[in-house]
Amino acid sequence: MGKIFVINNAGEKELFSPTKLYKSARHSGASKELADKIVNIISQSVKNGDTTKNIYKLMKGLLLKLEKPVGIKFSLKESLRKLGPTGYPFEIFIGELFARYGCETKVETFINGICIDYEVDVQAIKDNIMYLSECKYHSDLGSRVDINTILIAYAGFLDMQQGKYCSSYKAQGGKIKRLIVTNTKFTSKAIKYASCFGVSLLGWHYPNNSGIERMIDSSRLYPITILPSINNYVLDILFRKGVIFCSDLLKWSEQDLAQQFHINVDIAHKILAESKMLLQ
Repeated sequence: MGKIFVINNAGEKELFSPTKLYKSARHSGASKELADKIVNIISQSVKNGDTTKNIYKLMKGLLLKLEKPVGIKFSLKESLRKLGPTGYPFEIFIGELFARYGCETKVETFINGICIDYEVDVQAIKDNIMYLSECKYHSDLGSRVDINTILIAYAGFLDMQQGKYCSSYKAQGGKIKRLIVTNTKFTSKAIKYASCFGVSLLGWHYPNNSGIERMIDSSRLYPITILPSINNYVLDILFRKGVIFCSDLLKWSEQDLAQQFHINVDIAHKILAESKMLLQ
């Protein structure tokens, strides 16, 4: 097969990489045989100018058809983009995720600096370290957190550190760190600057081998937005009732879930079946 160039989510031309598809399938739990099969099918159909969005859409469809649990897990990145459109559900999700990792968390708090007060999306404390987290949610494909975001976040952190609240925490022997959390990736300049000034970053595939996708996979704390059978109507109902994770759904039977949230029994059956399939 000759060289084929596709258009990535940033609108840039790049060389089609079967290896990337293979790794994505394997990261979602596909066996070597299934990953090879998927890559072969897609490689035979991809053409110059195809978008990576459509290629991965095709891949998701094939995985859902051939091994549904793998296809559901493959939707993790997309499911994080569905925690919107305002970004507040993403903040709730991150707060709950940190809490289930043993942090004492608060969502949407205000902390005073010496100049002004600041809204902190998620405040998380663990092992005597207080993380002041800013959540940068993006719904657009190809979006990145750039250096300007890090510069602004760090400037606010310098002020907060000198305020009464942070000063009191440090006086008691605690440490304070600035953390930027995103459902997407960071630019190379953002990573370089954050590394220089001690700003912690958590995003898609960052840090290496311990990004947000690894936290979710290792804890199996998948957001309900990952389930194919949940439409926006049901999603809104569940969010308003504080249901964030697929594991939260398993405490109900089909009938109880349908009655509790006023949804169709058949939909409740599919939702629970997919949750069990994902978490088995």
